[in-house]
Amino acid sequence: MYLFGRFLIFRSLAKLLFKKPYNQKYDLSSSVFQPVDTEAIAQKLKNDGSWGGLKLPLNIQKQILKFAFSTDC
Repeated sequence: MYLFGRFLIFRSLAKLLFKKPYNQKYDLSSSVFQPVDTEAIAQKLKNDGSWGGLKLPLNIQKQILKFAFSTDC
């Protein structure tokens, strides 16, 4: 393999043959966010470039602030 690894074509072929797929699965049923209209959000992003409707729940905001004020950076 060392001999063949010196040539780009063999390295590329090895990457294709031995590449492990990365499949990460998310459980979308247990989100901390409220349900949103994804089509409307996508249109707003296309038109304006931003959407500010996603808000963290208050308890998570408090945890972040507590950590920020109690941890040295």
